[in-house]
Amino acid sequence: MAQTPGVAYGGRSSVLALAVILAAGVVAVWLYRPFVEYQRLSGEIGSLEAGIAQLERDNGALRDTVQELDTPRGMELKLRELGWVRTDERVVRTIPSYSRDAAAQVTPTAPSDWAGRVSAEVAQALRRLLVPGGPGVDRDRPA
Repeated sequence: MAQTPGVAYGGRSSVLALAVILAAGVVAVWLYRPFVEYQRLSGEIGSLEAGIAQLERDNGALRDTVQELDTPRGMELKLRELGWVRTDERVVRTIPSYSRDAAAQVTPTAPSDWAGRVSAEVAQALRRLLVPGGPGVDRDRPA
């Protein structure tokens, strides 16, 4: 009886094939975690690079602001935005006047209600007058 090639070694070749498959499985399991970690870190790198680009844009804008505020004119403009005035300047603030129509709509129902509303309006007018840089701030200068 003639044997076909490979049949006599059938036991050895199937063990060898099983060993190769088992080794490939071990390698796949062994490399799975690093592969997943690589994918996660690749995504994180992209988001960090986008964050760096945004921070570089913000930093450029802040550098421009610092350069602008380093000049005397830029500093003066920023201080005026904040309500500051020079000591040699006089500040005049106006209180908005009320129209007759608005006054006609106000009808106090009781004396205490009228007194409360008037005192609130007076307090509001005083708050408008006493803002930073307004009257009364330059105490060193005679009125």
